[in-house]
Parts: sequence; C-alpha cells; structure tokens
Amino acid sequence: MQFHPSYGYEDFMLGFRPDAAGRFHLVPGVLPLLCQRAALDPDRPYFLLIDEINRGNVPRIFGELLLLLEADKRGPAHALRLPYAPPDAPRFFVPDNLYVIGTLNLADRSLSPLDYALRRRFAFVELGPQFGAPLRRFLAARQVPAALVEQLCTRMAALNQAIADDPELGSDFVIGHSYFCQLPAQAKEAAQWLKLIVKQEIGPLLSDYWREQPATAAAQLRKLLA
Repeated sequence: MQFHPSYGYEDFMLGFRPDAAGRFHLVPGVLPLLCQRAALDPDRPYFLLIDEINRGNVPRIFGELLLLLEADKRGPAHALRLPYAPPDAPRFFVPDNLYVIGTLNLADRSLSPLDYALRRRFAFVELGPQFGAPLRRFLAARQVPAALVEQLCTRMAALNQAIADDPELGSDFVIGHSYFCQLPAQAKEAAQWLKLIVKQEIGPLLSDYWREQPATAAAQLRKLLA
C-alpha cells in the first residue's frame, strides 16, 4: 500500500464509510484485516509494505499501532479497544508474526521528518544508488554499447559524489539508477535515450538542487552531456 496526504486512520484502522445507498457502516481498514489473517496463521511471517510512508500523517494514520508495534506490546495480552469499535467488539492486537516495512525518500523537502517516537520503532536500512557492476551487467545484457555504459556509470558516480559533498545537499540527495532502467526497444537508440534522460529528467532536477547556484547546475549538466 501507499501513504499520501489524504490517507487517514479510518482507511488504515477503522472508520465509518458510506455504501451505495449513502448509509454509513463501520468498516475495518487494511491493518486489522491483515492482523486477523496473521493471527490465524502464526507459523508464517506476514508483511505489510508501506510505500512512501512519510507522505502521510503517520502518527494519525497509525493510531494504536504506534504503541502495539513495539516488540513487547505484541499479542492478545496487550489488545486494545479501538475508538470507533462497539463495546462488544473483539479487542485489537498486533500478532508477533506481522512485520511492517516502510519506504521513504529523505530528500523530499516538502515532507516533515519522522518524529523520534516513531523512528525508534523501526530499524533503518539505507538503499543507495547502484552505478556499479549490477547496473553495468543489466545494461550490457540489453545490448547497450559498452562505451555508453561506462560513460553513464562513471559520470553519474562523479555527479553523486559532488552532490554528497555539497553541504547544502548531502547524501540524501544523490540520484538513483532507476532513471536508466527503462531502456529503448532498439539498442541503436541507446545514445539518444541517454541524452534525453539527462536533458529532460536529470537536468531539471539539478536546476532545482542548485536553484541559488545556476552556474553549478549548468556545469554539472555539461559534464554529463560531454
């Protein structure tokens, strides 16, 4: 699933939703349904993968999960009654075999950073750009000329080093390899494909990065196109 600004507690946990006739009913969200499945199948691991986790209001969306996500608060012994649930409804708990994985982009300046109470409930793994052997093999297997592969990987690695070394940017702003994973149908079009990506996608991003230093953005773009 994916979080976004309009996603809320009622979508994730429990809330009232209208039916086709305009009547409202209490409907469980994604998490309680998944927790029920996991609790009935305790010998298998279950995973909830949340893409763009920091694009939503995470404390509001998570609600009780903020407490029950902790390792020592799992299981029926720590079950809680959800606010909208009727008094006779089963209490909600998170089983031990449910794992929550969130992905986020730390470079997005429009988003608030995760608060420390939420951060300590997760282990963090950094996934950086890969302009090394794996990408080279991927491009070579799709008939991209070796000289073009070398140019792409070498120049992008140098650009990312410049971005990481800039005190106004840093390693959170390095550019990923996903720009170069959708290849043209014909290998002979690879050079033009790369040029267009640099001009139309990487170039505007550099202009935004160095908004106050247009000469720096232009210089880095020239290096990519040289």
